[in-house]
Amino acid sequence: MKSKLLRTWIAGLVLGAAAILPALGQSVYVVTITDLQKQDSYEVMTREQLAELKARIQTEARLFPAAVAAARKAWEASDLTKDKPFQTAGLAARKFRPEGPFSQEMAKKKAEKKIERDMERDYNAALARAGTKKKLTEKDAKKQEREALKAQLAQDAAKLVQKHLDDLAKTAP
Repeated sequence: MKSKLLRTWIAGLVLGAAAILPALGQSVYVVTITDLQKQDSYEVMTREQLAELKARIQTEARLFPAAVAAARKAWEASDLTKDKPFQTAGLAARKFRPEGPFSQEMAKKKAEKKIERDMERDYNAALARAGTKKKLTEKDAKKQEREALKAQLAQDAAKLVQKHLDDLAKTAP
């Protein structure tokens, strides 16, 4: 009796493993990618795509200090931007964090859920800011204008760093 039960149990394990292994072969990952300005995005990737991304981000991390230096030099050489500060405070090399492996359907659901969560957080933050705004004083208006200018300068600096990073990555081994 025990041997029949044992054979049935082993057959069940073999069939279960046979059913699971093809699913693992088609596995994908949900990857959180943090860009230069520390903004997250989510992608569903295969193992091969993940390996390519890992290699690209490692190369970018190695070249990031040189790209920032080249961007700063270009910023200071430009007539349009030389009198404005080069904003590097909010810049960091790109990072990624994989989660998985998952089935294709499960990975898409997880990525969509993460995107929805981020959108809801941003929406709630915007509502909170809008709710606190009443009539701006002149001091508050100037402060808001300075913050907007600072954000624009940071975005321009990030674009310039990304451009130099792409150029360096093309020539890097």
